[in-house]
Amino acid sequence: MSDEPDRVPLDQLTIVRCDAEQIKQTLRNHWPKWGQPRGFPIDTYLARGERLRADQSFSKDDAHVTWGLVDRKNPSVLLSHCETFRRPALILPPGEKKPQDATTYTMGAVFCPEINRGKGYGRHMLRLMHYVVGDPKGLPSFPKAWGEPPAERLGDARFSVLYSEIGNKFYSSCRVGDGPDSTEGWVEQRQDTRTWYLQPGGPIENNGLWEWLGRKDSIKLEHELSERFRQDLPNQGDPEKTRVAVLPTSVIDYHIFRFMEMFPDHPSPKFGCILPPDENGRRPFFIYSAVGKHPDSPHTLEIMHAQQPVPWAAVRAAAVHHGVEKVKLWGGYTGWDKEEGGVKVQQNEDCPSLANYGLGAVDWQFNDQ
Repeated sequence: MSDEPDRVPLDQLTIVRCDAEQIKQTLRNHWPKWGQPRGFPIDTYLARGERLRADQSFSKDDAHVTWGLVDRKNPSVLLSHCETFRRPALILPPGEKKPQDATTYTMGAVFCPEINRGKGYGRHMLRLMHYVVGDPKGLPSFPKAWGEPPAERLGDARFSVLYSEIGNKFYSSCRVGDGPDSTEGWVEQRQDTRTWYLQPGGPIENNGLWEWLGRKDSIKLEHELSERFRQDLPNQGDPEKTRVAVLPTSVIDYHIFRFMEMFPDHPSPKFGCILPPDENGRRPFFIYSAVGKHPDSPHTLEIMHAQQPVPWAAVRAAAVHHGVEKVKLWGGYTGWDKEEGGVKVQQNEDCPSLANYGLGAVDWQFNDQ
């Protein structure tokens, strides 16, 4: 940390839950970085943020909370801020055969206003956030040098996850605790992405092979997909590590909501495709969103979840329907690799990372979008 005289000492810093006015301030703070480049006027961006925090399935009952780092003597002024999204999860310790239900949080919208940068506020906010979300049984003692622990704590997470646009070095340095009993913060979990660029021509007709999924249809699949994760986790990954999975409950709806907010004039009610049942009674399907840097122009179809086998023709039809030329999939599924002249495989630039609270070595499974 720097030694500027205006830097607030560590023991005077704490985390607060942002009130309505502070939430608006966080949106104003990151509008130039995340709203303006995508073509959102400031008023539209603020209204979008309010709708995101309304009584949606993914935001009610503390499922979506905005937090701020403040000086205890001046708690109305935000030095940095972030958001948490609560998600149901599974953990499967070594030697166990049945996954346990657990809670995790996704850390998002981590932001430090430019005037406060270079003072260590962002890093310390995230170090404190471990003690806001983490299960106390899995945390080291709160460091005395940090003063009193945050007054408001959720305290039920066995692990938390974060997706970084700046690599992993900073977030792994936001350690859990301080001193010899501390552990790394959010550690990168290597993940590949597969990208296809649509070639001219190719099949786009349904021919009765699949049904389109609307928003409600897609949300209904959250429970089915969660049960598949529960059934499949014991047969996945490294049994010598604690295997973990984030369940898709409310996640699908969140991404669909973001799509509808990002492209309000897009006429499509379609967010996936589902096929007839296979010999085991499982229906292959995939659910997607579309992203872009401007409200009028989605450019990439991002597949959130895919239960294979899904014919590439269905994926292509969805891309053509939305007017996009690029398809992106997270993970190691190779069944489409020869399509569109060949897939491009690279390490995930979103750098999915995980901090665990007393679980030991972990293996993150079903790390979908």
